[in-house]
Amino acid sequence: MCNRLEEFISVAKEDDVKECFHIFSAEQAPSNRSWENPILTYSNEELCRWLLVLLEIAESRKIYADQREEEVKLSDGSIEKLESTLSMYLKTSGEAESQRLQTEELEMELHTIRQ
Repeated sequence: MCNRLEEFISVAKEDDVKECFHIFSAEQAPSNRSWENPILTYSNEELCRWLLVLLEIAESRKIYADQREEEVKLSDGSIEKLESTLSMYLKTSGEAESQRLQTEELEMELHTIRQ
């Protein structure tokens, strides 16, 4: 049972539901009735162990998903800040270009007046 449970845990972590059921059902291979309903031949203790394993896997996946969600939120915030910074840069750059052109025009007028 222990080796099959370890195999079940390994496969369950890889999210292969069909293979998990195959492993679970294979434990009952000697009994024809077990193939009809493999759960009937397991003791409550065995079923609880399988359930606890599945719950642990589900919890670890939930934690992982929550961490990824938090990373996405942080990334979204960083993207918004970057977009804001870029927008301010473009605005400032445009204003600087406008002032440069205005300075050139005034210098040309001053040059014309001096001649």
